[in-house]
Amino acid sequence: KVVISLTGKDKAVVLNKTNGLRLAGSFGQETDGWIGKKVLITASLKSFGNDIVPGIDVSAPLVVDTAGEEEDIPF
Repeated sequence: KVVISLTGKDKAVVLNKTNGLRLAGSFGQETDGWIGKKVLITASLKSFGNDIVPGIDVSAPLVVDTAGEEEDIPF
């Protein structure tokens, strides 16, 4: 399992398969390349057996490049 440490936090986060694949898709398969990258952590409900339990989603934050776009968007 992949474990990530967060700057300024005492506890590390163990990634499940889904969260690990999300970060690998954004940052590459080599986890050494993930160091210093920003991640987005959101709370969500997860299925666990027959129960719904609180959990987290870990992903790379979306970056929107607005360079060169017009200020007014015609609709």
